[in-house]
Amino acid sequence: MLFFSFSNLINFLKFNKIRFWAKTFKKVIKKDVDRSDFKTNEEYNIFIIYSLFSFLEILWILFGLATNSLHHWVVFLTLLFLNIIMRLIYKYSNFFITNLFGFIFSLLKFSTILIIILNYFHFQQDILNLLR
Repeated sequence: MLFFSFSNLINFLKFNKIRFWAKTFKKVIKKDVDRSDFKTNEEYNIFIIYSLFSFLEILWILFGLATNSLHHWVVFLTLLFLNIIMRLIYKYSNFFITNLFGFIFSLLKFSTILIIILNYFHFQQDILNLLR
C-alpha cells in the first residue's frame, strides 16, 4: 500500500490534469472517455493505474476497519472520511482547488500509511494514546 500511495503522490498532478480533461470531455461530448480518446498511451495508463491504486486504497481502508483494534478504527475511519470529502471536492470544485487539496490529501495519506506500517513493524506503540 505504501508503494501505491507513493506512486499516486508522484503522479498526482499528471493524473489530476487527465481527470479534469476526462470530466470536461464527458460534460461536452456526453459520453464516457474511451481508450482511443486519450492523446497517448501514457495518459491512458496513468489514468487506469491511478484509478486502480485508488480502488486498492479504499479496499485497504475497509480491510483496516475490519480489525478489532480501536486505534486502527480511528485512523481508518479518518482516512475513509477524508476520501469522501476529497471525492466531493473533486466533483464540485475547480482545477486549482482540486490540485491544492488533492495533493495535500495524497501527502497526508502517504504519511499516515507510512506511520501505520512503521508502527506495526517497528515501534509497536498505541497511536491513539500518543495522540491524546
